[in-house]
Amino acid sequence: MKKILFALYSFILVSQTVAQSVQWFELKQAFELQKKVPKPILIDVYTDWCGWCKHMEATTYKDPQIVNYLNQNFYAVKYNAETKDTFSINGKKYSNPNPAIARSTHQFAQSLGISSYPTTVFYDKLGSTPTVASGALKAEEIAPILVFFGEELANVIDVNTFSTDFKRTFSPDSVSRKQTSKIQWYTIQKGLEKAKKEHKKIWMQAYIDDCITCKVMDSSIYKNEFLVNYISKNYIPIKFNAYTKDSIIIQGKKFINSNTFGNGYHQLLISALQNQKISTPSLLIFDENEQLLAPVSSFLNIRYAEALAVYFKEGKDKEQVSFTDFIQNYKYQSNLSN
Repeated sequence: MKKILFALYSFILVSQTVAQSVQWFELKQAFELQKKVPKPILIDVYTDWCGWCKHMEATTYKDPQIVNYLNQNFYAVKYNAETKDTFSINGKKYSNPNPAIARSTHQFAQSLGISSYPTTVFYDKLGSTPTVASGALKAEEIAPILVFFGEELANVIDVNTFSTDFKRTFSPDSVSRKQTSKIQWYTIQKGLEKAKKEHKKIWMQAYIDDCITCKVMDSSIYKNEFLVNYISKNYIPIKFNAYTKDSIIIQGKKFINSNTFGNGYHQLLISALQNQKISTPSLLIFDENEQLLAPVSSFLNIRYAEALAVYFKEGKDKEQVSFTDFIQNYKYQSNLSN
């Protein structure tokens, strides 16, 4: 079980529609629904006598953006840690050992090691090891944690590092200074032309304007001095709006966006990712002849991005060196504090 600490920061959660209130589920119901349609679970652990629980309910869980993000991406649960109910979760039975005694803690809360309230518990969409955050969380404190689980980032970055990067991206000072990538990105057309002229590989970062994690990458890994210099020297960096309506020609093949009305992903991204999740951020690396080398449908941490950049620049793929073997032995040069 993970315990996490939080700092204060502002956030941006982009939504097209705003719900009025959180759609709360019963605890057992949420785990049953998760098996049918996998989503992460958030559990608001409270007690009837807890003043800060009521405060969090009246503030954090009334914030329109938090409400909307929860309803779209989570099964949200309100769970009274002193309930007298008996229920089973994943085949294990939980009850209140002393139901006649005031403030007796329910066994499910005990199993999570919860001793103070409110406490917020996060399960990923597979219902694996819970992450527990004690104390009343403000909207700006819970926002990066929701995005972390909502975007399934646990395999690529730890929650505290992501929260720090989120703060760097969306804090009032960062937004006012327009903290963005230090890379000189090219448009698709200009980038492809320059790559042909200079016979260079292409580092194509796919994004959409509403992509929260795309913005976090811009203000974190794409501000890292080593990675910025390495990509700028050895690749033609291209920013690719995955919703663009422009036609794109790669290796003589024309790709279009067939979504005439509204937003939809461009054929280039769909074709490149094929068996992967079609989403942003995604990275497409092409060789000097516009041959696709690596489609990566994922948020990237600095270590993974650096290893990818060096692996393909040095032609390790042509030497039949697997990326898994390469990354295990690679000595990183990025300063993680950049």
